[in-house]
Amino acid sequence: MRLNPLPCAALALVFLPLQAGANDTSAALGAGGLTFERNEDVAIVSEDLFVSMDQIRVRYVFRNRSAKPVTTIVAFPLPALKADMQESPLNIPNAGDPNFVAFETKVGGQRVPLKLDRRATFKSRDVTGMLVVNGAPLNPLAPGFSDKIAALAPKDRDQLIKAGLIGKDEIDQGKGPEPYYRPAWDLATSYYRQQTFPPKQDVLVEHTYRPVVGGTVQPLLSSPEVWKTEQRRYKKAYCVDDAFEKAGAKLDPASTQERWISYILKTGANWAGPIGQFTLTVDKGASQNLVSFCGDDIKKISPTQFQMRAKNYKPRKNKNLNVLILTPASPAR
Repeated sequence: MRLNPLPCAALALVFLPLQAGANDTSAALGAGGLTFERNEDVAIVSEDLFVSMDQIRVRYVFRNRSAKPVTTIVAFPLPALKADMQESPLNIPNAGDPNFVAFETKVGGQRVPLKLDRRATFKSRDVTGMLVVNGAPLNPLAPGFSDKIAALAPKDRDQLIKAGLIGKDEIDQGKGPEPYYRPAWDLATSYYRQQTFPPKQDVLVEHTYRPVVGGTVQPLLSSPEVWKTEQRRYKKAYCVDDAFEKAGAKLDPASTQERWISYILKTGANWAGPIGQFTLTVDKGASQNLVSFCGDDIKKISPTQFQMRAKNYKPRKNKNLNVLILTPASPAR
């Protein structure tokens, strides 16, 4: 599917994400954790995806097109939590919980238990085992991260510092210099379960969770020099156009925040054939908020919601959904 900027007409009246999640994918559980594989028998008949800053909902109808039952591991990967996000104004719903987005799955209307695969990487190396052995939290954005590292046994902490997994700074909070520890690894999280798809039957699968929303304290549009540098990236990731720039420039930067939501679409290409009917609904949260994302034939369906519908949709392997929302405290001037 060719991705185009959101049509300006759809956003003209009200204006005209960090992370959300991913499409279900077929997976295998190897020695190094989950690996994502293609399934040639089970197809996605329909996918209904709802994206907002408060909740993500996705509803699939799968169909086993073969004459035999198909049992496979079904995984739902989240975008990685990155060490360099530590100073970002991220909203992590349950930051201290391994299930930090309160992820739930229902199959046929019944809630099902899930397993969690967590993998920490540093310079493309899997360092999960080393972190666990030395007592470090796997989540680089865990609350009180520096205090948790400070509480480790000195030999364990020193080993992590020597390996480059922990950085150490000195800060002064009025009582003299104190150590402040920083993570250097990223954490990939996937939820998974074993699923059997009966032959020639449809299976309804539903996910709900709260996204990790990233962003900036003030919109980059309010900093001309920074915006000049970032403009090309924003246009590619969010299909930001001239109308969005002009509307954003009218907002008060002191009371406006920039919010980012990302959703991994490409894993949906691991199932047999294209997605029969794909529906995407993005809710910007409030009528005065401004939103921009890439898609075809976007329609405004409410004061805050925009929708794209496509038949025989095939996610591109190198393209995911990125949503940019500006949240002013009051309507644009």
